[in-house]
Amino acid sequence: MKVSVRIGDATTQATLTDNATSRALAATLPVTVEMSDMLERELYGSLAEPLPTAARDRQTDYQSGQLVYWPPGPGLAVYYKHAGPPVPTPGMVVLGTIDDGLDAFTGHDGTAEVTIDRAG
Repeated sequence: MKVSVRIGDATTQATLTDNATSRALAATLPVTVEMSDMLERELYGSLAEPLPTAARDRQTDYQSGQLVYWPPGPGLAVYYKHAGPPVPTPGMVVLGTIDDGLDAFTGHDGTAEVTIDRAG
């Protein structure tokens, strides 16, 4: 499934991964999250409600451009740079990948409002 991801004045596209967590996120769209820079590699913010996860879908490594769900948060993150150690266990679930425009997620001081919605 294709989604639009709006951050500030920029809108990018992402492709959701086919797993139960991504499908649960898609059922809640549109969703807006206040995100802050974390570790100079990602924007991170908390979702209002947790999403379901399966242990088999969790991983601790990440790639630049991934949109992920971190269950302990419950948090949503966009990795704009691969830097630093893997995330701690129990890991995260990859929700999808930003198709283009990843640079829109860099250079945010304070918070940034990120809205994910179904692609038109």
